[in-house]
Amino acid sequence: MIVSTKWLKELIDYSLTPEELESGLTSLGLECTYKADVSSFSGIVVGKILSVSKVEDSDHLNLCKVDIGETTVEIVCGANNVEPEILVPVALPGATLDNGNFTIKKAKIRGVVSNGMICSEKELGISSNHKGIMIFSEHHEIGSKFTDSKGNDIVDIDLTPNRGDCFSHLGVAREIALLENISINQSIKSFETGDFDTDIQIEIDNIDDCPRYAARVIKGVNVKPSPDWLREKIESIGHKSINNIVDAANYILFHFGHPMHTFDLDKIKNNKINVKKIKDKQNVMCLDGVTRSTTKDHLLICDGEKPIAIAGIMGLENSSVKDNTTNILIESAYFNPITVRKGAKQLDLSTDASKRFERDTDINMIIKSLDALTGLICEIAGGEPSKNVVDIYPKVKEKNIIDFDIDNCNALLGTSLNKKDMINILNKLSLEVLEERKSIKCTIPSYRNDLERSVDLYEEIARVYGYDNIPIAEFFSGSYSSLKKDKNLLSKKISNMLSNSGFNEHFSNSLLSEKEMMLFDDSKNVEIANPLSSDMQFLRNSIIPGLIKAVEFNLNHGNLDFKLFEVGEVHKVINTNKTSRYIQNSKLGIAWCCFGNKNWKNKNKFDFFDVKGEIDLIFKNLDVNVEYVNTNNEIQLHLNKKQIGFIKTMDDIDSNLLKNKSEVFFAEINIDQLKNNYVNNRTRIVPPSQFPSVNRDISILISKTFSYSEIKNVISNTGGDLLKQVSLFDLYVDKDIDKDKHSLSISLEFASNTRTLKDKEIDDLMDRVIQVLKNNFKITQR
Repeated sequence: MIVSTKWLKELIDYSLTPEELESGLTSLGLECTYKADVSSFSGIVVGKILSVSKVEDSDHLNLCKVDIGETTVEIVCGANNVEPEILVPVALPGATLDNGNFTIKKAKIRGVVSNGMICSEKELGISSNHKGIMIFSEHHEIGSKFTDSKGNDIVDIDLTPNRGDCFSHLGVAREIALLENISINQSIKSFETGDFDTDIQIEIDNIDDCPRYAARVIKGVNVKPSPDWLREKIESIGHKSINNIVDAANYILFHFGHPMHTFDLDKIKNNKINVKKIKDKQNVMCLDGVTRSTTKDHLLICDGEKPIAIAGIMGLENSSVKDNTTNILIESAYFNPITVRKGAKQLDLSTDASKRFERDTDINMIIKSLDALTGLICEIAGGEPSKNVVDIYPKVKEKNIIDFDIDNCNALLGTSLNKKDMINILNKLSLEVLEERKSIKCTIPSYRNDLERSVDLYEEIARVYGYDNIPIAEFFSGSYSSLKKDKNLLSKKISNMLSNSGFNEHFSNSLLSEKEMMLFDDSKNVEIANPLSSDMQFLRNSIIPGLIKAVEFNLNHGNLDFKLFEVGEVHKVINTNKTSRYIQNSKLGIAWCCFGNKNWKNKNKFDFFDVKGEIDLIFKNLDVNVEYVNTNNEIQLHLNKKQIGFIKTMDDIDSNLLKNKSEVFFAEINIDQLKNNYVNNRTRIVPPSQFPSVNRDISILISKTFSYSEIKNVISNTGGDLLKQVSLFDLYVDKDIDKDKHSLSISLEFASNTRTLKDKEIDDLMDRVIQVLKNNFKITQR
């Protein structure tokens, strides 16, 4: 949100410097950046064109004689709106444009010397208008320096969703008042009413969607361009001026923070307003010229025949204020934040009105805002307002009263503020404070919809007192029973391992489309009751679809060598005899994309065994033994005979998300199943043996039905304490070997920490290993 400091000064006469204002608002929770209003050009003077003549051999260039005060200069100009006696901005040689990136020089054009340039608004960075040169009004002095800076410095504020009360200049002024302890000017323009009533019948179908709706009629308005002061205010915060009626409504919106809408009264049929939802789909033309489809979830403002606005989001073209409009109806209402947000999301439309209604507005500001807009329109557009306001408010909102406990507040914040200090802060926040014997009751202002509980008030005390002023605790005392085991310890440990191994952590959307859900499981999945779009219809059943999107994005942007991982929750439905049960599991997803190796000395491609090696490293560090099982060309990870994960390439995934990238690998591991077999043992440090180790190799012919994990376990158990390491270093398949068998070459390392081993005892161990392999697997030693 952007606010103008010049505008703020009209509300509160603060004395803070730009740096103090920026840091002060940020410390209060309104993170912001101060931006000074500085011209993008320099050296521009006001000139008067004295004469215009055609340049020879050109059908569009003119030679202009320009008075710049002390002298006259000749400038070649190609604009079609140059003519004598107009005042224009002149860039003389040495002047700069585009923040100093372009310097004006004397030049010869078609043989004619041009001593500078007559500028357009676009060339000066004032607007996007480049249809002709910029023409000044008569009040500019010839030869004077020109600058577009009007002292309209701005503050760009990054608001959190809960602080809808700050979505206006008034809201920001309230926060500044906390910094300087001064009052705010909230006066509005007065007006005289006519001798007629607002003859409009208003009906609200559901007061939960629209708890309050007020309206007033103004007759005899003159729709025209806004006065300079209003146009400058609207443009100073980055908005476009439309006409005096629309600009007035926008001005009150940005000033007080309450959205309102103006209808052409003569276009409202049957003098009736009905706030309702319509079951049937409606195609409506909005004010921005776009036709949109509303559904049963959209709250509509209707007249006696048709919809005329989408409540809280945007008006419709069929009731808009035009140049020939003379009578208007002003709407000032409170719409349910959830209703507005749902409707805006379905339309994929975010407006200044919807942003504020979504964050909740002040239901008690409706009439004041309506009166302020009425007075402003009467001042700049004339007209006569009705003597009454139709205000439909069936159920008045009750005041929110919260109990405040001083001791609990100090205990939570770690402060030692006394009662007087806290009450002083609460008064600064415009809370009505009632002191009782053992407690304080605080009545919350209607614009602070975010204050609901005692802890919310404690937070207000902290931010006004200053987080930096809260002392740092030097000790902590508490019961060991309050310390709980970190349920995410394993996930954190795995994340640290992968980060140290060159992986980048990725976070993806947990909502998927139906097509993405079917990539891994065609069973019943968890469907969202009110999805924002078809692309976010289901809770994800796998981490992989999000990683596929990330891989595609990186490849499309030229990044060919990277590794990603993500830890997150996945969901599915388990159907029982009578009910359906929802299951949530924590899973680890990993992606390898390694196309970037261009080293001519290392031409080996990244393959499955590189993937397996990095997964093995994870389980080795966790001291967990897993098996790799090839089932229907899918590599599964098994722990205690149960599948806990898989490894896939894009060839294994029926997906059009990522084409022709078979060398991209993905893995997914069920962390919840892994937790059941993980013991967080302390790392043991063992000094290396002072005695030499002995290495022996064996080659065996064995059936393919046996996994290497089974073979390794038998060898390790047989070798005893002297066998330190078993590793497979070769797998051989040949046409001369039985097709159901393959040859494995395995290295065994023996060592002792207390003595040097003898050849005979190693020979005996090797004989024993061979014999056990023969008995268990019917091997043939090669």
